[in-house]
Amino acid sequence: VDQLADDLALWSTGLFPFVQYAATHVKPQILSIFENYYFPLKGRLRTSIRGFIIALSPALEEEGSEYFDKVVELVEKLSDTVELPFFYSCIWLAMISNPGLRPPLLNYLLRKLPKIADREDVAVVLGGKENVSLMVRAFSTTLNDQQLLVQRGILELLVQNFVLKHRMIPHDDLVTLMKSALGIVLRKDMSLNRRLYAWLLGTDGSTQAQIIYFNTFAERAATQAMRSMLHQEQTSLQRPYKMLISLMDKPEVGQPLVNSIFMDSLFSLQKTQSNLEVMQSANMWMDMMEPYLICMKLFECLDTNFPSNKLPHALEKLKVVEFALTAFKLTDDEIQHVHFPLLLAVLSKKLQISLKSPSFTDILSHVDEFISLILILLEQLPEHIFLKDHTPGKGKQYEIGMNIVDYVREYYGYQDVQQQTEVVTQNEEETKEIINDEGDLSSLSTKEPIQFQLQKRPKFEPLRGSVLVKEVADNMIKFLIEFVDKYIVLPKDLLDGIDVGAEGKRLKHIEHHLERVLLNTCKAINCMAKYADDAFEINQSLTKALLNCSQQVHAFGLVNAGLSTLVQLIKQRRFVDVSVLKDATHVKKIMDKLWLFLSPATQMLHMRTVELIWLVVHVSVPHQVETIISNFLIHQDNTESYEKFGILWELSESIPEASLKFSRPMMIVLDLLGGHALKKRIGESWIRSYLNSYVRLLEPFILTLLDKKIIRQATTKKVEWKQQVLKNQQPKTTDIAYFLYVKPFDTEIVDYLLTLLTQLFQFGGQNALKDCKNHFIDPEGSIYNAVQASLLYTDQNNDTLTFLDVLVLVCIRYLEGESNNKHLLPSVIRSIQLHAIDFLYLIVSKLDYVDTQLIEKVQNSCLNKLLFCVTTENFDLQQKLLHLLHSTLAITSANAYHAKEHQRKLSSESELNKGDGETNEAILVAQSYSDLFVKTVIDALTLPKNRAMLTHWMDFLSAVLPYIKHGFQHMIVPILICICHQTYLRCGTLHVAIHEKPDDCLPLESAERETLVFLSGFERIAMFCLTEKHVSDDWFLNSTCEMPIPQLSENSGLSGFAQFVHENQKYEKPRDVILYQLPVIFHILLDVWKVFRKPEWTAETKKSLGNAKVEAILFTFSCAADQAKGRLETIFEKLFRYSTVDFVEAFTEIFFIENPLALELEQQQMDEKAFDYLPLDVLSVTPSSTPEHIVSILLDSIRQRTPGTYQNRRRNILRLGK
Repeated sequence: VDQLADDLALWSTGLFPFVQYAATHVKPQILSIFENYYFPLKGRLRTSIRGFIIALSPALEEEGSEYFDKVVELVEKLSDTVELPFFYSCIWLAMISNPGLRPPLLNYLLRKLPKIADREDVAVVLGGKENVSLMVRAFSTTLNDQQLLVQRGILELLVQNFVLKHRMIPHDDLVTLMKSALGIVLRKDMSLNRRLYAWLLGTDGSTQAQIIYFNTFAERAATQAMRSMLHQEQTSLQRPYKMLISLMDKPEVGQPLVNSIFMDSLFSLQKTQSNLEVMQSANMWMDMMEPYLICMKLFECLDTNFPSNKLPHALEKLKVVEFALTAFKLTDDEIQHVHFPLLLAVLSKKLQISLKSPSFTDILSHVDEFISLILILLEQLPEHIFLKDHTPGKGKQYEIGMNIVDYVREYYGYQDVQQQTEVVTQNEEETKEIINDEGDLSSLSTKEPIQFQLQKRPKFEPLRGSVLVKEVADNMIKFLIEFVDKYIVLPKDLLDGIDVGAEGKRLKHIEHHLERVLLNTCKAINCMAKYADDAFEINQSLTKALLNCSQQVHAFGLVNAGLSTLVQLIKQRRFVDVSVLKDATHVKKIMDKLWLFLSPATQMLHMRTVELIWLVVHVSVPHQVETIISNFLIHQDNTESYEKFGILWELSESIPEASLKFSRPMMIVLDLLGGHALKKRIGESWIRSYLNSYVRLLEPFILTLLDKKIIRQATTKKVEWKQQVLKNQQPKTTDIAYFLYVKPFDTEIVDYLLTLLTQLFQFGGQNALKDCKNHFIDPEGSIYNAVQASLLYTDQNNDTLTFLDVLVLVCIRYLEGESNNKHLLPSVIRSIQLHAIDFLYLIVSKLDYVDTQLIEKVQNSCLNKLLFCVTTENFDLQQKLLHLLHSTLAITSANAYHAKEHQRKLSSESELNKGDGETNEAILVAQSYSDLFVKTVIDALTLPKNRAMLTHWMDFLSAVLPYIKHGFQHMIVPILICICHQTYLRCGTLHVAIHEKPDDCLPLESAERETLVFLSGFERIAMFCLTEKHVSDDWFLNSTCEMPIPQLSENSGLSGFAQFVHENQKYEKPRDVILYQLPVIFHILLDVWKVFRKPEWTAETKKSLGNAKVEAILFTFSCAADQAKGRLETIFEKLFRYSTVDFVEAFTEIFFIENPLALELEQQQMDEKAFDYLPLDVLSVTPSSTPEHIVSILLDSIRQRTPGTYQNRRRNILRLGK
């Protein structure tokens, strides 16, 4: 029997489950067995007591069952067999390990567990600390049960048997129990919440009593429980915030609890801010909290942790406040209108006070964080808070002069920092005491409980409007002034200020903090300046402090902050003296400092440095910065200065007015292109390195050249067509438009700019010109307005005006300008015109393609100016104008040639109506200038006053022949007629001067030289017409030109030539025209030959001249004669080789024209001396000709003209002869 009792737990394993699973009629027998055989064992049941409780517990689940009371009685007997602590510890273990037994066990405990009210009850019923901890684990497990009835039962047990005010549970165990108990609110069940709050708040009905009860007996444990949950694993971080959301429904619990753990929650959220779900739950919790409570806790944190650095983790706590302001949507009206303005004012005041701290350099990181908080608040506050004053009310109102910190402390019910520190220390000691309290009543503190009340909002009026602006602005300005004087710049007396290192004012490890503090302070002041009104006085100390930052420090961050703030405040006209940067001395010092930061060694600072320079430009006197930079380039005169300006220029590319603001230094750089080799290399290197677009340079050039102070008066010069005969035989007058300068202007700068433009585009070449051609003028910009005002430009299609167009128009206008001889010297104007021509020539000659309309403008202007110069005896411009005209004719010819080829191609495809409009336009241009071109050339060759330029004109005609070859009848032939006629006239002059009246001492040199020039020109034109394959009149097939020809005498031999032009005589080829007119041409050439023969003077003539003079005249004339005859022989040889038959026939015809009687030799004998054999003499001396060859040719010509004779090849007979 003893052995069976010892092994009772072993063999009872099969019997215990019968109570739960036995049938109804079997249960009485099982209970009878327990009662008769088990209970008599009494103390020997200890080993199986836990199993016994588990076996009996299922019968306790239903209170109305017939066995319920019987089982309760048996359990009571069972508890008597062992000690109560052991018995209840078995129940706790059963509740922990058997979730199904929790309902019946709770039924039993609610009925039989004695109420514990003192220390003796705890020792008797529950036992020691280990048993109490086991009980708490069982209760916590049960509270986390998923069954609602179980949770309700355990809460009922806590309310009934474990009243908090009895303090029977040690602090640590109570914290564990609180974790589970507070989680009940997540079930959203009113019955559970009611029991929970009854346990936490006690049974007293008054709110204040409940608050006192909770604060005294439950708050610390609940707070610690919530704190532990806030720092638990990330997977369940949402749980505490959801619990807090539910607890907020019960202010007596929620508000004290939140008041205690608010900052802890922020620390926790700061670590897990990347978890969106947690942040969402936290935001919901924040939305439910009282704004007053939120801001009160933030203020408490700020007030406690700044400016002192004695408290641990002060910087981390300030960062937590920043996290709270940025991570949560604190957009409640009360927060925005009441609390944030107070916090902003307090922050600014405490920031100013922090400078008085002897350890200021140690808390620079705190100061930096504090200013960041100010900036955040400034960003979040609505503008109307600063702009609209508050209407006075009945509450307490802040006034200027009050201590804002004390005012806000009073509002939130807080003491000063020292008192707060004492309270914190006292609370920490009390917390340690409670933690050490093991739960027995003997250690219960006898101190009076703290009277806690729900936070109520005091009756204070909001702080806003001008009062808020002044408070914050004054505090920030005072802080900045003192901060700069003490920590940024060196004081005049080095013994003053605070020594922070070997450098005297700053340490390397705090320099970045100093920069950040200064920068953020400046930002805050700039922000407040937006809301300040005119009532704020100018603060000279602030102006001086910001100037010192801009001028005296070496750290770029400090210069940047000080200068940008100074400029912004000047622009807003707040706080500082707006005239400070009008002083050249201050601006010079600032520019000296900024110029250093543009060195290649500080590349990362270049962009911001350029921005700072532009800030200075905008607020300083016009051209002040420009002058300073110009002085840098002039006086320093080193490559580094040019590099710095290049950096400034390149990084200012996005600023349209850069070229105007820095025009003078830009001119200095560009002027290097015309200097010696070293300077030229520097200038070219600068352009290659820093000039991305040539168009950027042009605005100052154009605006200066189109200066409204340059006043012109439009006028015209009438030029009559006296030297020409038109096809319609009507007189004609050409009006040449030009301009007279009304008043003096700076001609030197205009001449300089045109020269500089030419040098620039000579270096830039096609790239520069293409850049100008591809960039259009802004129709609303200053350049277009200047073009309209100065050039009277009225083109409707103003969107297509390019920079190249403007440059051409400007140069044309200066080309058309003339001096009125009253104010301006003609030589100065000529220099401007010459440089304008140079630039036009550069444009036309360098570009691979120029718009036809642009070429037409240049060409017409050039022709008009040439005609003007010819008629006014202006020799200075003609040579360069001829070069320019040559270039324009080359382009027009090329475009017109392509047009003709295109039309021929289309004609072969029967698509003439689809021609290229651009190239067809080139042909129209060629038609439009032909008459004026011929008129100008004829006048230049004809007018005696223009004979000094004759050689240049003849060279020009020789050069442009390929470009006018498609205007044979309209352009080449009239010019050839003019040359022949002028040659004839020079022969007459020479004949009179040499052969008839040598004693009159007429000037011969010019006539001889001009004759040689005309012969040279004739040779080139005639041979071009004969040898060029593509000479034609294709440009003028449907033209209505007036076709001017030179004015000839009535009996001139060239009249037949003239008839070809006006009467449209048709020949198969243009060359036939020249060959047909060979007798006429040769007649003139023979006249030249005659003139340059040795003169046969009479004896009287020789006597009157004297032997010495005769010899001198003959010697001089012989030299000219040799040149003329050499030229004639060359012409004759070329014509003979080109067309021998026509050549011989022409001379033969001339011989018979000169000797008409020679045709009658067969009928009458005459003296051969009566004949003029000059044509035959010239024919005989022509190189490559022999008498036999000439006779053979003549015989063949006779056969060609004799009808009925047989010929191997018939030749087209141009002239039938006599």
